[in-house]
Amino acid sequence: MENQNGNKATSVIEEDVEIKIDEGDFRKFTSKQNECTDEGEGGEVEIDYTNVLHGMGIEVQVRKNIDMKEKEDNIDVKIVDNSMHDSRKLSLNGAVQSLRYVKEMLLNMGIFEKIDDIAEKIRCTVKSRMKNKIYYLMHETFGWTSVGGKEAFKLFDIQEKRSVTKSEYVAKPKVEIEKLGSLDSYIEGIKRLIIGKPKREICFTLGVYGILLQALKLNDANIIINFYGKVSENDSGSTSGLGKTTCTKAALIGYGNAHKLIKTYKNTKNKIDIDLLSYQIIPLVLDDVLQMFRNLKARQLAGAIINLIFDLFSGEVKGRIGEYADISNLKYHSPILLSTEQSIVDIIKCNKDSMGQYSRFIEVPTSKGELTDSLQHSKELDKFYKNVGGYGAEAFVQFLLDNEMHGEALRKKYDEWYNKLIDGELGETTIGNRQASKVALILLSGELLNQCFKINLNLEKIEVTLKESIAEMIEKTKFSNDGYEKFCTYVKGNPEKFAPSVDRCYEEMHIGHYKPCNTMDSGHEVWILSSGLELIYKEEMIKGQGFSILKMLKIWKEQGKLISGSCDGRMTSKVNFYTIANKKEQKNVYIIKVKNFETK
Repeated sequence: MENQNGNKATSVIEEDVEIKIDEGDFRKFTSKQNECTDEGEGGEVEIDYTNVLHGMGIEVQVRKNIDMKEKEDNIDVKIVDNSMHDSRKLSLNGAVQSLRYVKEMLLNMGIFEKIDDIAEKIRCTVKSRMKNKIYYLMHETFGWTSVGGKEAFKLFDIQEKRSVTKSEYVAKPKVEIEKLGSLDSYIEGIKRLIIGKPKREICFTLGVYGILLQALKLNDANIIINFYGKVSENDSGSTSGLGKTTCTKAALIGYGNAHKLIKTYKNTKNKIDIDLLSYQIIPLVLDDVLQMFRNLKARQLAGAIINLIFDLFSGEVKGRIGEYADISNLKYHSPILLSTEQSIVDIIKCNKDSMGQYSRFIEVPTSKGELTDSLQHSKELDKFYKNVGGYGAEAFVQFLLDNEMHGEALRKKYDEWYNKLIDGELGETTIGNRQASKVALILLSGELLNQCFKINLNLEKIEVTLKESIAEMIEKTKFSNDGYEKFCTYVKGNPEKFAPSVDRCYEEMHIGHYKPCNTMDSGHEVWILSSGLELIYKEEMIKGQGFSILKMLKIWKEQGKLISGSCDGRMTSKVNFYTIANKKEQKNVYIIKVKNFETK
């Protein structure tokens, strides 16, 4: 597997040594410490006793946290007793100059022998390393940074072009990133278990979405994507589901054990905020998100989901996060993958504030066989996630750095995808700017993954799947609103079809009854037979294209426009209709609120 410059994407130069950072002095030692110097070429030389201390089982680390902005806060000293597996940290407040302070720390660690000698050598070693700016590096965030004016990336270590510098990940709380298996087993597993189904490939491609989003510094491109669907009644006896949870985990495999990295909504929204601040560029996979709101009624649920989408899309944490408030200034770029049985669009479209949310997320319908091929395939994926992970993201970032695919070069590639979508060059259906930015970034992610790993993600099918999913979202709301307007227009334009009273409502002459309401703000009512609705929407029913009277009525029910029926799921009410012979018959009718207008 070679990159565009002929270099293997897996090749990195690992330096298992501490490095020298050419920055300003962090601390000046003022007391006389002549015993820590020796004569050398050009004058006195600071003595570093690192090797001598190692021989005693003592490790001294002068540690620099590259994520801390304040110089006085980003340096400390860690003393490790390798023979006892114990360690202590010393703050650099000047006390490390004191032999008494160092000796107290050694005594607390259980070191008693040769304590004066060890304390002196530790003090001298710290002074030498501080003067020469030789630090053990640490980081507590993931993502893009700059080292010596050059692009770098923090994940397991600090990656630069053609090199990797050791750095310890020290965040609190820590994300459970880890390396399992090998890069070769990762690539082989992706080819064998992921490639072949576009919706499965979308889940995997989202694994690097946050890496590119942060690099591009795009506004309004944070992505929330929901995979929804449930097993049909015909398959209700099956031992396997649709595979939504299993496949969304594919986004996590580049960072470690996907089973450990997935999240649920068993905790509060504040806990999810903390996870987002910790993950930063790593995908946040939330399983069965609707369980968080399981006790809410329909309209309350719609409002809660709308607020959730708005908050998650912002890329900023606005809630209270308690002891982690010190990291609240960070933005997150994590793609957010949800899985639900019910369509989120179906839930929120009854809310008058829902329209602005449809551009903030993408919803992908799923059915059996679109995500996992079989129960056996699902088990193989789970085994794959458990035994392989952590190599993909690192190799992908190294590929970007080695090929200088960041800055203007990356922006140019993104703009090409985005402009094709906006101009309609990728098909007849065009999509809005906000959705286009998300789709473009998914397609760019897929293109670069293909170049890095040679895995043949089908970008054409991914693009079609995403655009069809977005079109279905729009259609769900559009046909409901258009259908209601047509209904009101028909009632107003065909008053002879609607009886003025129930006892004069003849089935041979009327398709329903028009009932004016006394109050102007409550709207009027139309009682209509199912045959009457079929007459009104005859043209739409002939065209097909996913139109369903029943689906439309369900939306109206959620919106409060359909007021017949009961809490048991029925949408009709029984009323008396009459024949010309004045014979009374009970009929099921839909009772629909209409706009205020008068019929003749």
